[in-house]
Amino acid sequence: MTVLLIDRGNTRTKWQLHESNDMITRGVSANDESLESIFSGLTKQSLSGVYVASVVGESFEKELSQWAEKNNWPSPVFIRSEKQAFGVSNAYAKPTDLGVDRWLTLVAVHQSHTGLVCIVDCGTAFTIDFVNADGRHLGGFILPGINLMKSSLLNNTDNIKVAGEDEQVLLGTSTSQAVALAPAQALAAFAQKKMQQVESDTGAVAQIVLTGGESNLLEDLLGLDCHLEQDLVLKGLYLYAQKNP
Repeated sequence: MTVLLIDRGNTRTKWQLHESNDMITRGVSANDESLESIFSGLTKQSLSGVYVASVVGESFEKELSQWAEKNNWPSPVFIRSEKQAFGVSNAYAKPTDLGVDRWLTLVAVHQSHTGLVCIVDCGTAFTIDFVNADGRHLGGFILPGINLMKSSLLNNTDNIKVAGEDEQVLLGTSTSQAVALAPAQALAAFAQKKMQQVESDTGAVAQIVLTGGESNLLEDLLGLDCHLEQDLVLKGLYLYAQKNP
């Protein structure tokens, strides 16, 4: 069984090619690249399945489906968030309203962690989700990510510029440094506060799983024992591929 897994995020497309139980190759590209560029070298690949998680809307799904047909790939399977699967139950009243990236991350994390888990995804958006020992999704939060926070301030004010700054210092001593420091520290403080509240409410101690492009920075700022795990959406996709060979 050779399957292609595709994670279409807000700004990047990541993919992995799996054969039997092994990941044999992978890639990552900006979303503004063409499908021909993103999947160059794979068009002649014989595939038994294509599994996709996309947060960018129906136009991409239509484009990919047409491209797959043109290149004699199997019709892509676009995964949707469910009410319950792989031992995880969705907190949302309308399950599909939960972003499929968050859903697949929950599913992947629950397979490898026991007890209460706080999942912090530091990407374009900054998301926090809690799942308990029974696999019950307790809910979560969505905030602008570090770069979105910075760009929001820079795009809506005059005469503020940010150069490369050390984001580990305690206080900013210039406007540039103050702007550079604030987003990551604000998000880290928010995550800490919410984790404390959930721990108090549940009576359980949470494990922290960090993922996303800025996870290393958040780990330093949190100052807590964290598990850094990348490609959780793709890991969740692989579970679906194994379920539906």
